[in-house]
Amino acid sequence: MKIVHLSDTHLGLRELHYTDAEGRNVREQDVYEIFARAIDKVLELEPAAVIHSGDLFHDHHPAA
Repeated sequence: MKIVHLSDTHLGLRELHYTDAEGRNVREQDVYEIFARAIDKVLELEPAAVIHSGDLFHDHHPAA
């Protein structure tokens, strides 16, 4: 049985104050990109279960 474990993804993390040409926080975009790559890998592996054990979002009030 394949199980995938994810943790501490911290979506919405805005460390560093660099923005790209569209005004988006570069670090936040890095975090989203890595999360998307992790999800793609999970889909590729086709596990029986996926567990995310904490800190999905960086803040207790995630941005909309």
